Formats: sequence, C-alpha cells, structure tokens
Amino acid sequence: MPVAGQTVALIGLYAGGGGQVATVVLLMLLGASVGPLFMATQSQVLHVAPGRTETALAANSAAFNVGVAVGALLGGALLPLTGTRGTLLAGGLLTAVALVMLSLHMDCLFLLPGHRGLGLGVLLMDAVAAEARALGLDEVQWQTPVWNDGAIRFYDRMGARARQKVRYSLPVAP
Repeated sequence: MPVAGQTVALIGLYAGGGGQVATVVLLMLLGASVGPLFMATQSQVLHVAPGRTETALAANSAAFNVGVAVGALLGGALLPLTGTRGTLLAGGLLTAVALVMLSLHMDCLFLLPGHRGLGLGVLLMDAVAAEARALGLDEVQWQTPVWNDGAIRFYDRMGARARQKVRYSLPVAP
C-alpha cells in the first residue's frame, strides 16, 4: 500500500537516515510510494465517476497538488522549528494517521426480519469486502452486540474472526 510505504520511509529517515545507504534506500521507497498513490486515487476516481472522466481526473490532479502544496507549507513551517529529522518525523506521523484513516469500518449490518435468510447478507458483505479490496485495504472491522447470536453465527459462517474490545462511555451532561 503506497501510504504504508511513505510512512515507513519517512519514519525510517527520521530514525536511521544518518547512513548514506539507508538514506538512499528510504528515499527510493518514498519516491516509489508517491506514483502508485496518485495512480490508485486516479483509478478510484474514474471508477466512481465513469461518465465525467475529464472532470474527475482534473479534480484528482487538483486534490493531489493541493495535498503537495499543504505538505510543503507544513514542512516549510516545521523545518526551522524542528530541523530535518523532526520534519521527517512529523511527516511520518501524519502519513501514519492517514493510514489509520484509510481503514474501512462497517458500523453494523442490519436486515429487516423478513429479508433475512435470503442471501442478502452474504451479498452485502461480499460488496463491502470487494470495496475494501478495491481501496487496497487488508480488512474490514465492525461490531455486534454479544447478545446478537444470529449475527454472530452469520459472521462466523462468513469466516470473520471475533476480537475482544472494551466499550467505554463518558458522561458529559452537567
């Protein structure tokens, strides 16, 4: 995934960019990550807007260039304050945040009782999985209440793996 390559390269340059060989290899990884990222977004834009390809490609190019400009502005502002290594760390952390944001989370899958058992759930889950693959993601995450035995059986049949988590609630009323 291009964003993961960028993250590794930037944090690697921060951590061990002192050596010439490491620096060259990490800069090559960084450069190799940028092209596929642009091409992946361009491909996705064409998929989403097949009837308006010129407008979609122009919007993608504009968004990419705005991202480069904002990154250069932020890097230019950070450089005198944090130095080269600090700027690389900031860039690596920002791309790590982007990597986290590129995950797909399905809040819940709900079908009315009369529509259950017809194979619609499988079709919907297949569509969600296909979208995740098209986005270059490794997994989809969701949750279901522990009392929802039917959903748990369905997800188990689909091959999903249950994970433990702790649910929090923070009262904010005065």
